[in-house]
Amino acid sequence: MTDLFLPLIFLLGPYLLLFYMSAEIYLRNPSSIKHRLTALLVISISFLFLGEFLFNVLPYETALLAARYIKLPSAFTTMTIGLYFVRLFTYTKISRRYQVLALTPLAGLIPLYIPIPGFEISLQKQSYWYIEVYSPAMIAVLMITGCYAVLLFLVQVIKALRSSGPRLRVLREKDRYRVMLRGAVLTCAWSVLTLFVFRPYAEHVPILPPGAMSAYSVLFLMYAIRHVMVNYDFLSTTGRRYEMLFKLSRNGIALVDQDGYMAETNPAFIRMLGITDQRDASWKGRRIYSFITIEDTRLYDWVNEKFTSKEPFHAEVHVTNFLGESYIMETDVEYIEVDGQIWSFMMTKDITQQKDSESKLEFLAYHDPLTGLGNRRKFQEKLGEYLGQMNPETDKLAVLLIDLDQFKWINDTLGHSAGDELLRMASDRLQSIIPGKACVSRMGGDEFIVLLPSLSDTDEALDCAYRIIRALREPFLFQNSRFQISASIGISIAPRDGTEVELIVGSADSAMYEAKREGRNQFHLFRPAQKANAEKALKLASCLQRALEEEEFSLHYQPQIDIRTDRVIGVEALLRWRSEEIGMVSPGDFIPLAEETGAIVPIGEWVIRTALSEGRRWISPDREDFVISVNLSARQLKDPAFAAKLRSMLVLYQFPPANLCLEITESTMIGDVEQTLKVCEEIVDMGVALAIDDFGTGFSSLGLLSRFPFGTIKIDKSLIRDIETSSKDAAVIETIIRLSQHLEMDVLAEGVETEAQLVILKRLGCHEVQGYLCGRPSEPDAIDRLLKLDFAQGSDSAG
Repeated sequence: MTDLFLPLIFLLGPYLLLFYMSAEIYLRNPSSIKHRLTALLVISISFLFLGEFLFNVLPYETALLAARYIKLPSAFTTMTIGLYFVRLFTYTKISRRYQVLALTPLAGLIPLYIPIPGFEISLQKQSYWYIEVYSPAMIAVLMITGCYAVLLFLVQVIKALRSSGPRLRVLREKDRYRVMLRGAVLTCAWSVLTLFVFRPYAEHVPILPPGAMSAYSVLFLMYAIRHVMVNYDFLSTTGRRYEMLFKLSRNGIALVDQDGYMAETNPAFIRMLGITDQRDASWKGRRIYSFITIEDTRLYDWVNEKFTSKEPFHAEVHVTNFLGESYIMETDVEYIEVDGQIWSFMMTKDITQQKDSESKLEFLAYHDPLTGLGNRRKFQEKLGEYLGQMNPETDKLAVLLIDLDQFKWINDTLGHSAGDELLRMASDRLQSIIPGKACVSRMGGDEFIVLLPSLSDTDEALDCAYRIIRALREPFLFQNSRFQISASIGISIAPRDGTEVELIVGSADSAMYEAKREGRNQFHLFRPAQKANAEKALKLASCLQRALEEEEFSLHYQPQIDIRTDRVIGVEALLRWRSEEIGMVSPGDFIPLAEETGAIVPIGEWVIRTALSEGRRWISPDREDFVISVNLSARQLKDPAFAAKLRSMLVLYQFPPANLCLEITESTMIGDVEQTLKVCEEIVDMGVALAIDDFGTGFSSLGLLSRFPFGTIKIDKSLIRDIETSSKDAAVIETIIRLSQHLEMDVLAEGVETEAQLVILKRLGCHEVQGYLCGRPSEPDAIDRLLKLDFAQGSDSAG
């Protein structure tokens, strides 16, 4: 009885334990190669005890087979599997060289399966046990392969331990390696003790199996594997992964029974409840509504209905926890059966910040960040809603487009911060006077727009526009100063002026520009004729874009006369456009359009190049002082490189700088005064003359005259027109002439059309004139003939 009882305890017991451990490891994650290899290692080790058990309970001849074909082969296969295992355990790639090294212990199988003299194995009875007796050659094979495998195993673990620091793949990886290293060392130490210390004295302890004592050493290694598996997540189960996901998720997760009592929660859900101490377990077994309150009673009833009917749902819920913290909780609920009871699996996410960000983005998408008013997008959607709902037979609405007249001057003169403050104050004033049913938005820049829905008649829109103009004319107080502006307003009425958003706004825009053209500080109702004008302007802009490419521009030149000698002293280059599609286009129509679109810059450069090219032939020793005058635009003067471009053109056409005069208007200088002054000084420094054009029509002329290096003042034709009947105009002209004499400037009067005007100008001291009386703008060939005639008359006078 003892011969069977002791092997069952000391040999079959460890085998069954290891077999169970192998199955447990495999079943933790059957798809993982690491789990499968570890399970194979453990089952291979278990065969050491199975073989020991079999040759202790079987007859001698059969027992000898168990020792040769079960126990000893398992020792050699365990060495090889162990070497592969340690490579996977340390996350190291298995190279071909290492594969050869790892397979080396299998060479010990050769003398077991192929009879070779000198490699005998026998069994010897000792007390209760059989023990193996190996030939010296077999002992050598066992010792060499065992030491080889143990050494390679230890080297791999030590190497991994030293190099794991900067590239940790999992938390506490070094701790894993240390535990495995201790297990391997203890295994080696136990093997040495049993082989060289215990075995010689085994007969003194007959109850223990001397042949299995060395096999017990692997239990240290198995314990090490078990320890890192449980405490350091080595060979983790699928359930462990979900457990970590449950614990580390930033989303709140809770398991709630059918009565609303919480059974399981993760840390994120506990924080949402308002519990800051994770060790606080006061939530367990309590209803979820004792910690949070749904603010919307209708939503509360809806959620309870879903819970009662066990229907999955998704909802965004405004809740307040028991600390009084309010937030928006995104909730998803599903249902699972646990022990015959239906539980609610709830996943929540705090989306308060997300909703705040979305609200801010939505606000920015539909509102002007400077004034807080609705923007163009919001206005268009609002107008579209009203247009879609209105009855064309009975309903009407109005759109008022407002443009601040002097805003650009304030923005350019005082800076953008002052301009922004003015826009904020103007928006506040607009909101204070428009009716409650109306809405005001900022379209961009200095443009505002008002929507007046549900009008009883058109007079309501006119009355609103009048109140807006009157309110905006009241002085604005900021930066310790008073500023006064005006507004131009265009009004369109729906459905009379259209039933589509773009059409209604476009009609108001056309009416607003009509108000500007007629003097600003007023409002205009849209008229059908304005639509035709707008379409004409659109077509004009389209043709203007290709006018340069199609060579549709030309220059005409208007003579400038010295009335003391009746000699032609210069010409002014005037741009003309004959469009193949439209025909002859007035400069008054296309020049402002070119300024607005930016096309004036390439057109202006073309004008200068052409004037220099065509005018070079009119400069000769007999006309050394002959001047070609060319108008500059405001956009050209804003170009810091303009002076350099002008210099290169003068060199290219070999045109004397002194024979070129560039004319700029007062309005051109009002924008960026310092930049304009810098460019003007560079122009004068290269020898080109500078003239101020249309003098007498602006409000800043006298202030600018003292700063800018002008050589000539050109009196605007509006002052010349009524000089025969208006003593005031004559007095103004006389003042300008005297001012020019004090400033050592020349004076040229534009728009001279009658002999009477010429006589008065001569009497007032003006010596240079330009106008239809002296000559109309003509093509270059006509100027050639005029100058030949002028030269002949000059020669006759000299003779």
